[in-house]
Amino acid sequence: MAISIQPSISLSVGQARRAFLALHFQRPDCGAKDPVDQVIAHVTARCAIQFDPLNLVGMNPDLVLQSRVRNYRPSYLRDALYKRRALVDGYDKNLCFYPAADYPALARTRQGFYGWFMSPEVEAALPAALDFVRAHGACCPDDLDMPGKVRWPWGQAPLARAALETLWLRGALVIHHREGARRWFDLAERHLPAGLLDAPDPFSDEGDWRKWQVLRRVRSVGFLWNRGSDAFLGLNLKAPERDAAFRALVDEGVLIPLAVEGIRDILFLPAGERWALDAEPDGHARVIAPLDNLMWDRRLIEALFGFKYSWEVYVPASKRQYGYYVLPVVMDGRFVARFEPKRARPFDVAAWWDEPGRRVNQRRLKQGMDRFAAYVERLDR
Repeated sequence: MAISIQPSISLSVGQARRAFLALHFQRPDCGAKDPVDQVIAHVTARCAIQFDPLNLVGMNPDLVLQSRVRNYRPSYLRDALYKRRALVDGYDKNLCFYPAADYPALARTRQGFYGWFMSPEVEAALPAALDFVRAHGACCPDDLDMPGKVRWPWGQAPLARAALETLWLRGALVIHHREGARRWFDLAERHLPAGLLDAPDPFSDEGDWRKWQVLRRVRSVGFLWNRGSDAFLGLNLKAPERDAAFRALVDEGVLIPLAVEGIRDILFLPAGERWALDAEPDGHARVIAPLDNLMWDRRLIEALFGFKYSWEVYVPASKRQYGYYVLPVVMDGRFVARFEPKRARPFDVAAWWDEPGRRVNQRRLKQGMDRFAAYVERLDR
């Protein structure tokens, strides 16, 4: 059973919804004039954004950022990742982009990949793969003369790919750049400053590391509860360990416990985000990525907004309730609709489903969809 913590603040469900969405879309610390700086600020505020290679109307990180950065282009994210190196293309909750400043603190995550899905064939190939990168610079798996395949997540993989991915996940390599879903790898020391690479793990105590990670995941989502959640993927926390982290963060004044009308569980808000409790909707309609941070705990979204969402890309077509790649739409503190985009350009909607009982301003909804259509057109330029 989860620990008992008394709420400090009580919110109506409407207040909680407005605050939750404001944490993502109305941040006062993300208003830089330079769009690349805006991208960096939004990723920093969320701690990480999740990567997924499926690309119907942009990949997941692009969909996350188009709802937050005005006139967003994928080149802004590429610049932040591979030119400025302000963000790292690595592993956190899943495959993620996260602030470079967090690289030393994620040392334990990288250590976890020693022995992960390992085979004698992959382990034996690592020295040759590392020597090749050292001699030739940035390369993709096709550049290595390593025939054969090995067992790897999601099936068989070429040995060269498994070797390069292992060196990347352990921290010897970084992703130099991507072209679509293809990746080029290079030595980490060529692209990350020595101050990051040589910095020690800042957490000598496992409990401090758990607190830091729990706080990051709460910040990533906006509000979060102390219960089993997809938002905690990758941490391997047992319930007592998670309980202890939440208790300590509340006792230290780092998390504020909230009671929300109609929700049995206490929700937790980072103390530095208290400003969001006074936010009002900005009136914009926004299209939400299927793996957007605010969707990391879909049970929370259902409890808070009454919006039930399932990403059905891996569901057989005959069993889907909606469609293959369905995107939610939020406006005025609510989820108001969902739609499936067509695969072709120019942008068009294949199917649209209004949320029952939702009256919306059609003019502002159209403006939001027009902004999304303009974003899709910029993907091809």
